[in-house]
Amino acid sequence: MVKIVERSFKELAEKERESKLENIAKMFLGEKFEVDTTPLGNIALSPKKIDEPHIAIVVYLIYPPDNKIRVNNRDYLEEAIKLAEAYESSGEPEFTIKKDYDE
Repeated sequence: MVKIVERSFKELAEKERESKLENIAKMFLGEKFEVDTTPLGNIALSPKKIDEPHIAIVVYLIYPPDNKIRVNNRDYLEEAIKLAEAYESSGEPEFTIKKDYDE
């Protein structure tokens, strides 16, 4: 027999938080970046490419459950810091930035 269950309160709260963080990222970086949510609930940010719109290079990957922003390119570190500060000023707990590139 097949059992069907609804999303738990915790799952609904996580989805709502992911949406909130995605909206903050769009407000904060939306003019320069494409903001997408991955199937796992992470938030991926890629610079908008006017000359090659079909090429997406993810430079930020935000992990809401871990309060972590992974930065893949040193040119975007300062913006990642500002985004983390925007999250924290919205009432979110402290965010960690992981530099995921070679110096």
